[in-house]
Amino acid sequence: MTPAAAPAAPGPPPAATGAAPAIAESPLLSVFAPTPAGQALQGGDAVYAERAAQQTLEFNLAGSQVRWLNPNSQHGGTITLTRTYQKDDGTYCREFIQTIEASGLEETAYGTACRENTGIWTFLK
Repeated sequence: MTPAAAPAAPGPPPAATGAAPAIAESPLLSVFAPTPAGQALQGGDAVYAERAAQQTLEFNLAGSQVRWLNPNSQHGGTITLTRTYQKDDGTYCREFIQTIEASGLEETAYGTACRENTGIWTFLK
């Protein structure tokens, strides 16, 4: 009789595998790069933040807040949707407030994202 395989070790969700983007290269988190909290962020944090942002922008109503957390670094943050509007060309855009919490530090920033035809939300600088 063949022994049963050991259960898989817990790890990041499937979308979080592979090379994590550097914080400065993350369209969502790059605004925090020069701040003390931003400098404490790790590459894997961007994966969790970006996933939470895409889901929040696509499915949540204005006024709602979603929290994200990287279980490996214990860094996290929130995304709060503040306004939804449609541009003259029909493109939907959403304004939001985001916070990050890393190494006991917290920072807040404001942002805007617009939905591409592909369904991906692009963060405006």
